[in-house]
Amino acid sequence: MFFVFLILFIFSRSNSYLLGFQNLNPDETQMISNAISLVNKNFNFAEIDTTSSGILNSLILIWPKIFNLDITYFSTRLTSIFLISYIVYIIFKIIQLQTKNYKITTLIIAPVVIFFSLTKDPDFSHYSGELLSTTLLLTSYWLILKNKDYSNLILLIITSLLLGMVFISKIQFFPVALVIFLLITYELILKKKFDFLAICFFSFIIPAISIALIFLINNNFKDFILNNFIFSYEFIKSSQSEKALIRATIEKNNIINSSLASEFKNHLYLNLIFHCFYTYFFIFIFFVIKKLSLREKTLFFTKDNIYITLILLSIVIVILIPGRLHRHYLLVLLPFVAIFLSQIIINLSKGNKKVFNNSVGYTFTILIFCILISGFFEKYKFYGKKYAYQNFDINNIYLKSPRIFDYLFEKGEKKNLYIWGWMPQWYALSNMPSSAKETISEKQIELSKHRLYYRNRLISDLKRNKPHLIIDFVKDYSFRYNKNSKYYK
Repeated sequence: MFFVFLILFIFSRSNSYLLGFQNLNPDETQMISNAISLVNKNFNFAEIDTTSSGILNSLILIWPKIFNLDITYFSTRLTSIFLISYIVYIIFKIIQLQTKNYKITTLIIAPVVIFFSLTKDPDFSHYSGELLSTTLLLTSYWLILKNKDYSNLILLIITSLLLGMVFISKIQFFPVALVIFLLITYELILKKKFDFLAICFFSFIIPAISIALIFLINNNFKDFILNNFIFSYEFIKSSQSEKALIRATIEKNNIINSSLASEFKNHLYLNLIFHCFYTYFFIFIFFVIKKLSLREKTLFFTKDNIYITLILLSIVIVILIPGRLHRHYLLVLLPFVAIFLSQIIINLSKGNKKVFNNSVGYTFTILIFCILISGFFEKYKFYGKKYAYQNFDINNIYLKSPRIFDYLFEKGEKKNLYIWGWMPQWYALSNMPSSAKETISEKQIELSKHRLYYRNRLISDLKRNKPHLIIDFVKDYSFRYNKNSKYYK
């Protein structure tokens, strides 16, 4: 089934962004650039500043080097398709394990498959840091379901280790991993398996301790604390402050007239992912009403329902906390919404198989057909028109980097690059590593109490690892730096 999904998603995306070089999202290019630097810096994690994306998101992108190929947009987006295929496969396995009904499983997973196949939203087409986190969280949840009596220590160790790895893949979603681990802890305490609990706890903290030790050994522990905790805290604080200012402006004028608000509203109306959410919500309400109409005693608050609800709430909270609702955050939410619905259906259907009858099935089928129609019109929606599409052609598959700056140097000469600003595309398109720890200059440019520390770190990096080419890309209205250029001096 995994290979069926893989072939489907490769085929469905082959005429969109898979073969193109265009920048869909700067985060994607930043992770490509970090992967190139990681290879050229002998895999010294302490020499890479990945901001919030996590070192694993860059590490997973280096697989082309095994085949003596370059890390490119093509290889990176192929990685995203592989992860998406695995995510959909695990959702399928989880729902099938819960419902033990192929018809119900197919209906519930259909919106997810349609979404990943037909979406033309660039926020869901690039390699996203959320994909690896989702993979780890879903795999952990699947292993828990397969080990519901918590008797298999090996599965518990693997589950705990995978949850701990979320910390070094996308720290934003680590609280979700923590919630799942706390549920495991609660179950082990109830069963008085304290020896299992001790081993699981150690497995859970191994990834964080390992990365911290690497920084400590390299005398960069302060860097570890600032990058993983202080920076994240200041980012959230700044974002919440900006959100408060926007809210104050809205209340003052009593009208939402910003283009950002208008665009988000359009996404709510037109975006395929929201149509999937609406479908799941409608079926949930329809199913609950049908169950209540039978006037049977219904147990909504079963242990399994409470657990999946807590996981869903934790995901929603970590999506909202940053204050900037980037759509690719929703990649983590969609799979667990589908699993939540399947869990609700299986619990409410106990004792009465007629609850999920033909009327529910027909309603679900009609809604899925509506999603399919919406999917076929993705290319014509406002966000689908913003980017050029690359038609599939075997000659358009580039396994090597274009190396756009090679003409400046002697052939075969290894050179370093530094870009002042936010233009990591040039690291990716040149296959040149950054002379500094970071591949963007956000921390040196944005106002913060630690800006001087990051600037001093940059100067130290450039002295130690002198760049052969420096590009200044900070200008008025460039990405994230949309204030007067004097602000950034």
